[in-house]
Amino acid sequence: MIGKGWVAVHTWLVIWRATKHLPELYDTLNEDEKNIVVWACLLHDIRKLGYPVFQGKDHIHPFKSAAAVLEVFH
Repeated sequence: MIGKGWVAVHTWLVIWRATKHLPELYDTLNEDEKNIVVWACLLHDIRKLGYPVFQGKDHIHPFKSAAAVLEVFH
C-alpha cells in the first residue's frame, strides 16, 4: 500500500479532518497549538510497525505514536 500512495492520502485526510472538518474547535487554538495539531497529524503513525496482528483496529499504535511525538517535541 505504501508504494501506491495510501499512506500519504491517509495522512492528508487526518490533517484535513483535524483542521477543516471541525473549524469551531481548531479555529479557537492559538498558532502554537495549531502547529502542534498539524505535527501530531503528520506523526500520528510514526510508531506503527505494520498491519495489526489481529483483525480490526490497531488500538496500541496511537499511544506509541503519541509517546514518540512527545519525545520529538521534548
